[in-house]
Parts: sequence; structure tokens; C-alpha cells
Amino acid sequence: MLRRVSQLLVAPLVLALVFPVPTLAADHVVSGADVSARLGEAAVARQADLADLNAFLVSPVGLQAARVVAADTAKLQARLAHLSDIEARDLAGRARALTADPASGLSGGATVAIVLGGVALTVLAVWLFYGIVQDPEL
Repeated sequence: MLRRVSQLLVAPLVLALVFPVPTLAADHVVSGADVSARLGEAAVARQADLADLNAFLVSPVGLQAARVVAADTAKLQARLAHLSDIEARDLAGRARALTADPASGLSGGATVAIVLGGVALTVLAVWLFYGIVQDPEL
């Protein structure tokens, strides 16, 4: 009896696998167009974040902070692409806030040094985590 029940259950499953219903293959929760649109938006947002970080690193405030923490902004700029989207968004938000209102929080120079130090430490952590460090002078 158990054998007969298993045969009755297996047959429809095999048929469903061999002859899938075409409408089920195209019926997803998110359409391909929506996925493409969201990926495009994420790429645009990432490029904007990286552009903001680059602009901060070459700004007079960023260059001054780099001197304070003895960081090479050229090396930091070269490694920004290795940041994850979340890290880039977080750091760019901090840089934007600092640029918009440098007097908020601590004094301007100390805040800039802290933000730039955070950028440097995050980039260093990403390099070490992914084993991307190729420049022994860092």
C-alpha cells in the first residue's frame, strides 16, 4: 500500500518537473524591469557617493585633515572603489554632513580629522578583510 501511495505522489511531481507550466516560469514577485531599474538606481547612488567622497578628499578641509592623521589622500581615493555600497553610503553621508555644517559637533578640524580617520580605517579594514592590500608602503 505504501508503495502505491508513493507511486501516486511521485508521478505528478515527475510530470511537473519534466513539463513545467510556462506561466509559472515567468511569474515572479519582482519583474525583470523592476530589478534592472533598482540596480540602475543603486549604481547611480554609489557613483554619487564615491564622487562625494572623492570631492571631500581633495577639498581644503579634507587635505588638512589628511595632514593631521598622516594619510595619503591619493591612496585613499584609489581604494574607494573597494568599499561596499553600505560603507560608501555611510561615509559619504558623514562627509556631506561635515561639508554642510562643519561647526556641528566638535570643532571643525577635529571633526574632519575624525571623519577622515574613519574613512581611512574603513578602507584599511576592507583591504585587510578581502586581502586586497597590494601596496607594502601602506
